[in-house]
Amino acid sequence: EVTPTFPMTEEGAEAFGRLCKELDLLGVLSPTYADFITIAADAIGDIQIAIDGLKSGGYISVTERGVAKNPFVTIKNSATTTAHKYLCALGLSPTSIGKLTGVKKEEVNEFDED
Repeated sequence: EVTPTFPMTEEGAEAFGRLCKELDLLGVLSPTYADFITIAADAIGDIQIAIDGLKSGGYISVTERGVAKNPFVTIKNSATTTAHKYLCALGLSPTSIGKLTGVKKEEVNEFDED
């Protein structure tokens, strides 16, 4: 069984479960990857929290100093970068999944006259 290596938000814990399910379906789920799965899931949870914050507060914040970018924009961008790095490292990018499963996209020749 693979468990998170540090406490997570509810959103991160849900993402952890989804990632473990996907890795298990690919046949590569292992406790060895618990740290990577935890970091990726935590970042995915942060993305969801940031999206919820942007939905409720918008992309622009009005402060005492004037108009500024909502801090959730920065949180979302940073979490997206982190999630991408760790998902790729775990083999959960479209390119990586094809390599893991051996699934090849059927090539279609648009000039074929069949």
